[in-house]
Amino acid sequence: MTKSLRNRWVKALRSGKYTQGQGKLRNVDNQFCCLGVLADVCDVTWRRLRPNELRRHCGFTRWERWGADLPSDHPQFGLSQPQLLALIRLNDDWGWTFKRIAKWIEKHV
Repeated sequence: MTKSLRNRWVKALRSGKYTQGQGKLRNVDNQFCCLGVLADVCDVTWRRLRPNELRRHCGFTRWERWGADLPSDHPQFGLSQPQLLALIRLNDDWGWTFKRIAKWIEKHV
């Protein structure tokens, strides 16, 4: 991950623009996990899933309405697998706020 991208991500997490959610990049209530904020900062194409899309799509189950067309050349946005797992845990399991996650990112990414 470039320093520029990391800084834009941290700024977005601290902006107050995003409502935090768990378990999905972006859910039906327009809540984002910290990785969903990263995807949005990277200008992914969000799209409404059709009712017949019953398979998993980029981490979304059939009950979710949003899908993201993630870039195939950088599906992890330059994050390592341990970093991804840590961020998922901080956001979903431990309930850290975006501001606290932003501090962690500045130190570890």
